[in-house]
Amino acid sequence: MKPKSTYTAPAASMPGNTRNNSVSNSRYQEQLRICDNEILLIADVSNGTTFTPHPAGCVMTTSDLSALNYDIHDAQGFDNVAEKWDVSISELLYKLERMPAAMKVELLNHIVEGWAFHKDNLYDFLKSRRFVFSPLNVIEEQKNYFIAPRLASREIVVDREPSHVKSSDFEAILHALSRVSSNNRQFIEQEVQFPGEIGFTTCVETGADDDIVFAQRKGRSGKTRFVRGRTPQRSNSVFVVLKRETPQNYVLITAFIGSKPEPEPWDSRAFAHKPNPAIASANSKTFWAGHALVWDEKCIVQGTETTTAPDCF
Repeated sequence: MKPKSTYTAPAASMPGNTRNNSVSNSRYQEQLRICDNEILLIADVSNGTTFTPHPAGCVMTTSDLSALNYDIHDAQGFDNVAEKWDVSISELLYKLERMPAAMKVELLNHIVEGWAFHKDNLYDFLKSRRFVFSPLNVIEEQKNYFIAPRLASREIVVDREPSHVKSSDFEAILHALSRVSSNNRQFIEQEVQFPGEIGFTTCVETGADDDIVFAQRKGRSGKTRFVRGRTPQRSNSVFVVLKRETPQNYVLITAFIGSKPEPEPWDSRAFAHKPNPAIASANSKTFWAGHALVWDEKCIVQGTETTTAPDCF
């Protein structure tokens, strides 16, 4: 194992009661929390091991997680990191085993970002984020564990019913939500950009030679412009739409990998939220005249396909 960092948090800043690692919420049941010293221990362990950050930063994937438990055990044997950071290794491993994979990726990305760009104030940077999770029915993960995602400003996010989120986009959306600050907004539309590719977007630019078809998607009130014969494109951004439900939580209206689009031309309710609905409607028509979703038969209402553009387009 390579030498560990000699970085140590200032004594005056060390959090008290480091063994009290859970918080409770009357609505959302008990939640597990990765406390400040546990994050610092993981950062200490990760420095000089399989998680050594690239100078330009990176976006970790679940395939990078397999060695974390081994590295923690290894560091304990060589450096007694549990005593250094006043952390119970067994409690930390218990939490990591139950942490959803997407949140574990986000935790490690946070540490990567700290080592790559915030070495001068690493402790303050690392403690600026909170990683809290519990067995809730929001987003399913392996072993029947669930995650209650939070915004950077600490509000809990719950998915709508029925969900407008693709299961393949869950991990990227969790990354994005943790980077959104509400600023007490009642309605949030925000594009979150990442330093590297985060996934694939199905909203693509179209041209005169593309095969265009219109069809109604499940859970939608109007028809969508689709393009056949195209494939999703790589993207480094996620777009999220949230509506405040209580002072403590937001409802996830929709979220997907890709840049911020315009509302679809039939969505008059979306235009009503804009300062000038008429201009918003015109912008929508312009956008969707040159963009379409990649054709996906599984998401449409059968029998609604047509090559004739609806009047609203």
